[in-house]
Amino acid sequence: MKRVLLLVLLFACALTGNARILQPSGDVSPSGRDYSGGDCAGVPCLNGRAEERYLDVDSLEYGSVALDVVAQTQDSLKKRMSVVDYTFKPVSLILPASLIAVGAVGTAIDGMNDFHLFSRKDSVKQIKVDNYLEWGMLGWVFVCDLIGKEKHNWVDQLFLVGLGEVINAGLVHGVKNIVNERRPDGTPYSFPSGHTSNVFLGAHIAYKEFKDSNPWLAYSGYAVGVLVGASRLYNNRHWVADVVAGAGFGILSAELSYLIYFPIRNAIAKKINLRSNERKRLANRYYAKTMRNAVRKLRATTDKAAAVELLPKVQKMLDKLAKNNSIHKNKAANIKSSLMLHVNKLA
Repeated sequence: MKRVLLLVLLFACALTGNARILQPSGDVSPSGRDYSGGDCAGVPCLNGRAEERYLDVDSLEYGSVALDVVAQTQDSLKKRMSVVDYTFKPVSLILPASLIAVGAVGTAIDGMNDFHLFSRKDSVKQIKVDNYLEWGMLGWVFVCDLIGKEKHNWVDQLFLVGLGEVINAGLVHGVKNIVNERRPDGTPYSFPSGHTSNVFLGAHIAYKEFKDSNPWLAYSGYAVGVLVGASRLYNNRHWVADVVAGAGFGILSAELSYLIYFPIRNAIAKKINLRSNERKRLANRYYAKTMRNAVRKLRATTDKAAAVELLPKVQKMLDKLAKNNSIHKNKAANIKSSLMLHVNKLA
């Protein structure tokens, strides 16, 4: 239970890295208005309604406040969740179902469990590598990420590994308590092998992530799985049927984690992207209005000294908006040119 709670906590922490929600840089505008009273999809609000003039022209610091708000908003809008194209293939369940069936038959038929690859002497010196690889293989896919080109990002992989481990723990421990098969050394809960199932869970996730880009990495985890299964037999902790079924449960848990995770993830991504599109639409309208007010103020200025002081700030704002594609770069250049002509004509 502690392991399950720890995994759930890790998932909650990782979820914040998959998408960032747009937030305004502050709740109070330069003019002192309070915009904390409503939720207008990430755009500053006044009494629950989108405010078109968040930055008052009369008190605007174009070179700092406006550009900071634009930069923060544009950066947030870029952080959108992609929708992953994943199609579940029922044929992928044939292998784990076959392994589980073979293990179940071997356990159910009297005399089958007498088949063992190694001596079951009580004096045999046990090896402990299986205890380390049981959990170490859950991180094998992240080691492979450092070498090859993975199919999904590390956040998705973390969710897949965690969800697969939750499914695997539920299946394996549930079957262990129901069957209650005696181990070769006389202890209970032999069928299926939990060590083997954990290792094959990590190995199969690595296989699904790298089978199209690097077959060596994709199949490398299975070799470790065979080693762990053999060590469980050598240590007199499991029958052959237990190990075979454990491999099947591990692969099945990996397949189920993909089947469950991606439909939920894509539904969340579509909802986030829909809100992001609305925020972007409102933000573009709001920044265009702010830019027009700034240009209008400069054109209405008759004092050359004040106009010369304001011109570079407005130009910088136009450049930033053009860079972030809020307005076309040609339009920004034309506006800057007309403003420079206006300032030069002032006496």
